[in-house]
Amino acid sequence: MTLRETQRALVACFRGETAIEAVAGALGVDPARLAIYARMVEGHVRQAVAAMFPETLSALDPTLQPALGAAFYAAHPPSGWSLDAAAGPFPAFLEGYLPSRVSETDAAFLVELARFEAMLAEVALDATVEAEGTTPVGHGPYVLNPTLIAVEVEHPIVEWLVAAPRPATLPPRGPARTVLVFRHPERDTACFQAATDDLLFAVKIAADGLDPDDAARAAGLDIAAARAAMTNALAVGLVTGA
Repeated sequence: MTLRETQRALVACFRGETAIEAVAGALGVDPARLAIYARMVEGHVRQAVAAMFPETLSALDPTLQPALGAAFYAAHPPSGWSLDAAAGPFPAFLEGYLPSRVSETDAAFLVELARFEAMLAEVALDATVEAEGTTPVGHGPYVLNPTLIAVEVEHPIVEWLVAAPRPATLPPRGPARTVLVFRHPERDTACFQAATDDLLFAVKIAADGLDPDDAARAAGLDIAAARAAMTNALAVGLVTGA
């Protein structure tokens, strides 16, 4: 049996398309050992999904989760060594899986939340890699975080994530809003902030290399408020001092 044939046999086993005994016989291995391996792989994939999508899973009805986990694993068994990659298809899987099991409102929110969490995971996982195009932006007193991504979402995801306690029901779509996603310059963790006026002001100041006091005067803004905006942007890691 070639390596490709072995891989296909294992995937069929993981999907439940071929009995473990049949695959074990074709591979010449002990069915009990293959069953242990299959359970181990499924457990690791479930752990990867739980680590990458904790908020999405917390928002799901707990009674749905066992069947959902099994269905996802059957639809997307891992084909490589990276378990993070194995968890990657989860948002797209939810898009097809949830509409017949939850309300249209809940399904739409959960899918977008999962996509948002996947993006946060990607930002966090790139923390040890010096990605292309991450040269610091700005030549004034402040430097814009080079990992900044501006994302438009259709649901109040930030408001829901920071709410304490969480609302009893999931929110419907609302006006599109912008979220700023970036990697913290010191902690190397993914961060997100609603794109408020003060943070957008700070982004403009850092990106254009402006002095905040001069920019505030030119725009007719309160200088104290402009300084406070820069202090806040520094505190959250959106900008750094030059």
